[in-house]
Amino acid sequence: MENKKIKNIALLLLSVLPIKVLAHYFIYTSSDKQFKIVQIDHSFAYHIYNIFNEEVWLFIPVILFVLFIGWYFGLFDLKRNSKSSFSGSKVVSEPAPSKEEKTKKTFSTKLNEDQEKWLGLIDIRVNAIPFDFIERTYTVETLGEEHFSEYKMNESRIPKDERKKVALNRVEGLLSIKDYINENGTKQQKFHYEASVKGAKLYASSL
Repeated sequence: MENKKIKNIALLLLSVLPIKVLAHYFIYTSSDKQFKIVQIDHSFAYHIYNIFNEEVWLFIPVILFVLFIGWYFGLFDLKRNSKSSFSGSKVVSEPAPSKEEKTKKTFSTKLNEDQEKWLGLIDIRVNAIPFDFIERTYTVETLGEEHFSEYKMNESRIPKDERKKVALNRVEGLLSIKDYINENGTKQQKFHYEASVKGAKLYASSL
C-alpha cells in the first residue's frame, strides 16, 4: 500500500511537465506576428520543445496546483498511510492479562470514598504552589517537616484526647493510597505524597 502511494506521488510530480505544456499552449499560447499584422500561433510541438525556454514562470502555479491536489487527496500523508498499511497486516496479539494482573489493575485504578479524600489532599498540595518552585526550595524531607510544623500549629483545634487517633488515621489514610500513587501518580503527586507521609509520621510519633 505504501509503495503504491509513493508511485502515485512520483506520477503526480511528473505531471507538472505536461500540465505546464497544456497551460502554455491553451492559455498563454506563444505566437509570432508576420508583416506586423497577422498573428500566427505556434504549434503544440513548439510548446513542447520550448517547455524550459518560454513562460517558465508557469511552473510556479502548476507546481502549487499539483501540491494542492496531492494534499487534498492525502497522497503526502505517508504516516497515515503507513499506519493504515500496518493495521491491515497480520499482527501477533499480546497474551491476555492473568487474573492476578486484572485484579491488581482494578485495585490500582479504583479508590473508595476515604481514599479519594486523601488523594484530594495530595492534589490540593500539588496545585497550591508551582512545582518548579517546590523542587528548587524543598526536598521530600524538608517539605515533610513543613507539614509536621503545620500539624503542630493547628493541633489546638483538635481535642487533646483525640489527637493521637486523628494523627494515626492520617498516616493510615495516606498509606492506603500508596499503591495507587506509585502506579498512577504524576511526578508532582509522588513528591507531595512522600512529603505528606513524612509529615504525618513525624507528627504521630511526637504525640
